[in-house]
Amino acid sequence: MEITLKNVYYKNLKNLNISFKENEITSIIGKNGSGKSSILNLIYGLSFLESGELKIGKNILNKNTKKKTLTNIRNDISYLNENYLEEILMGSIKDNLDNINEERLDELLKLFFLDKSILDKDYIKLSNGEKKKMLLISILLKDKKIILLDNPNSGLDYRSIQSLVKILRKEKRNGKIIIIVSNNSDFLLQVSDNVVAIDKCKIIVQDEKYNVFTKRKLLDKCFIDVPRVLDFEMSVKDLKDVKLGYRDNVNDLLKDIYRNAK
Repeated sequence: MEITLKNVYYKNLKNLNISFKENEITSIIGKNGSGKSSILNLIYGLSFLESGELKIGKNILNKNTKKKTLTNIRNDISYLNENYLEEILMGSIKDNLDNINEERLDELLKLFFLDKSILDKDYIKLSNGEKKKMLLISILLKDKKIILLDNPNSGLDYRSIQSLVKILRKEKRNGKIIIIVSNNSDFLLQVSDNVVAIDKCKIIVQDEKYNVFTKRKLLDKCFIDVPRVLDFEMSVKDLKDVKLGYRDNVNDLLKDIYRNAK
């Protein structure tokens, strides 16, 4: 399966040509109002393109798309959106988790450091961090082919973010298409394969993550920082002429530093 946008126009988004593939995690970066979340809304069918074509697998969406086609497409998509949640959980968590894989549920609860007793609590009484974790768990339990995530890391502590990275990498290996919108470059560096950068509602780059996150001027346009690991690596090269190689996490960076110090 593949998702492609061809000559798509929607509100301020102009002439989008972009593709998302299986077994890949693609992040979308850009300053607020650049249209990042609008791309996810178009894919899920919360918004309708004004012109152009959006193809999801064998299904083609345009301004004349019928509701039946949209329903078929949504059957393959899980969407976590901060403004338009895919599912509002009411009552206890347990009431909202029918016909699920119990083994997978136990695995996800452990990965997010949650006790199984949380399933008896009402969703509205959870802390913000617990709510985000349970929303992520409910989405991952659905095992859909396409996962759309709008700021999935917000509200999560460091350990939970590392667990999310591990979970999404596994989902990717299982053949999923995963698209993430976030302005946390440290998180995106760890989890992404490719990055789409948007400026003034136009795609200015679609490339492999290191080719994007090492470009300071490009990231400045997107109002996003150079990831701290890469910032350190580039500073060492500039100041000491020591090339550590690009790494996406601190542990691998420390191994490189140790090798060069020997």
